[in-house]
Amino acid sequence: MPKRLMKPSDLSRLTSIVHPILSPDGNLAAFATVRASEDGEGYIYAVQVMDVLTREAVSWQSEAKSVRSLAFSPDGRQLAWMESDKESERIVLADVVDWRHFAETRREVWSAQKFRGGLVWLADDSMMAVTAEKASPDIRVYDTLLFKADGVGLNDSSITKIWRVPLHGTPTMVAQPEQEVLEWAVSPDGRLTAYTAHAAPGASISVQDIHILDVASGAARRLFESRGTVHAVGFSPDGTKVVWLGHQGPEWSVTNQSVWWSDVATGETAKLVPSFDRPAGGYGGDSVCPVAATSPPAFDTGKGGTVRGIYFIAADSGSTYVYRFDPAYPGTVVPVTPPNGFVRQISRVVDRTFLYVANNETQPDELFLWRDGQMERLTHLNDAVCEELTFAAPEKIPFEGADGWTIDGWLMRPVTPEGRSIDGPVPLLLVIHGGPHGAFGNGFHWDFQNYCAAGMAVAYVNPRGSQTYGQGFADAVRGDWGGKDYEDLMAFVDRLVADGVADAERLGVTGYSYGGFMTTWVISHTDRFRAAAAGACVSDLVSFAGSSDIGFHFTKEEHFATVWEDAQKLWAASPMAYVQNVHTPVLMYCAEDDHRCPIGQTEEFYTALKALGKEAVLVRYPHGSGGHGFGVHGAPKLKMDRIERVRTWFAERLVGSVAAAEVAAAE
Repeated sequence: MPKRLMKPSDLSRLTSIVHPILSPDGNLAAFATVRASEDGEGYIYAVQVMDVLTREAVSWQSEAKSVRSLAFSPDGRQLAWMESDKESERIVLADVVDWRHFAETRREVWSAQKFRGGLVWLADDSMMAVTAEKASPDIRVYDTLLFKADGVGLNDSSITKIWRVPLHGTPTMVAQPEQEVLEWAVSPDGRLTAYTAHAAPGASISVQDIHILDVASGAARRLFESRGTVHAVGFSPDGTKVVWLGHQGPEWSVTNQSVWWSDVATGETAKLVPSFDRPAGGYGGDSVCPVAATSPPAFDTGKGGTVRGIYFIAADSGSTYVYRFDPAYPGTVVPVTPPNGFVRQISRVVDRTFLYVANNETQPDELFLWRDGQMERLTHLNDAVCEELTFAAPEKIPFEGADGWTIDGWLMRPVTPEGRSIDGPVPLLLVIHGGPHGAFGNGFHWDFQNYCAAGMAVAYVNPRGSQTYGQGFADAVRGDWGGKDYEDLMAFVDRLVADGVADAERLGVTGYSYGGFMTTWVISHTDRFRAAAAGACVSDLVSFAGSSDIGFHFTKEEHFATVWEDAQKLWAASPMAYVQNVHTPVLMYCAEDDHRCPIGQTEEFYTALKALGKEAVLVRYPHGSGGHGFGVHGAPKLKMDRIERVRTWFAERLVGSVAAAEVAAAE
């Protein structure tokens, strides 16, 4: 069968893997798969169980809106998970003694309006879960600073309750904490629950405290008062420490996330490896998977419960690895998974063995087994689409940015269906990441593949301010948006033009969030680009400070200014101050329910452009799209629409049309 290039509709052909778990004896793997439905209205989930020795697997397709929180019982005889529908969520149980027929034994254990976090098995074969009951009044009255959040909307307080759920019978409430539970975990002996809750009123939306609750008495106490992000909480095997990912500030976004542990008895909190200057968590992954899930640190224990190693995900220079911390050598962490890839999630560790989900630039998600230093691929879920489609392979190109700094850039050249790279000079699309403390990396970028299929080379860069290069590099953009970061980006374009790769007369620029800010900044400071597309931009830092869910602290942390103290400084750093200089045609788009970079930011810039007689198009995605993250977590039809609009916008202005690019590629 002749191969072809990618189209936006191929999103429904790509399968992502989430929530991998190993059975207690290490013999079975369970995980969920998710892919876009062909009609684009939603996602199709399935639960798979596999014998890790024989690779034999069975799959059950769910009719639920989503599937999450897979968990084996302590004896490994049962598998539980959560399913969500439009109106409610439920805990489901299946027997895996005869695992090939697990779907036939599936039954519902309990349902609720909403569960918070996942579910946890206890030693007595009961489970624990947290429910959230939320009211949405017509008239809302607030007296706190945090009255809305992106992806949530207006903050209506939830009543959260912790429950013990038996396999048969009625669940019983363990406690109703005074604070709203966000994330939670149970100690190995089932005696304690650790949960996170928002910090004191007036704190950043991303600051959470950790609380400890005694399951028997229902008594709770704050473990420590946090100054930063806390998530992916868990317990050490002996139950004496709460382990988590995050930071202790002071800035919510720029500070590297690390692995931390807090002493249950004293509240004493410290980094696991203070000298490790790379962020915990994945950076540079794909935009295919709609599920955002972060794995807590995983402990490998030997006889007597001795901790032999702690495994966690972290990123370095564009690659996301599983790292191992050896308690025998406290200052040392080493990557144990291959470079040039993106690890999404890991499972628990069973006798030096764990599962992990990974992809790379030309290979969508697959499941891997890591056994005592040896890696084995367990699944081949995306083989068929890889055999049918030709993917462009990026080239990593370190280059000299502003002040002589070495900056990482990547180039994906357009290819023919047979895999031949199309030589330059070719149209070039510069793609700018968000953040500004996000990062590009070695994940599977289906959007970039679509742009290349339309006849354009794609350039993407980690300018100063990006994560995965250490704290100093990430700090370098603060107070200087549109300064040296802009010079870094333009230096890569200059390099590719000078090398004969890019056609200087056919340049495009696009980005989302901070990338949208930078897109509008670029076209208001240079006329070198023939076309631009700005997604969910920040165009006016003065109005952003009061309209974004993070604006009140973000402008101070990133620009060292507040509206009431130095509005002129924020205005001078805003693309709106230079909108009259724009001559580049620009496509602008945003979701109506975006609370992170509110649609008003897009409206301001678009309105000014039209009032000035400039060429601009505005696309508004509807309420319920998924907020700021709709391009990843939203309905497939919206994700595909976005990519189709953006690639057509550039293809018509840089290539001639998508059809012209397809003809050229075929020739």
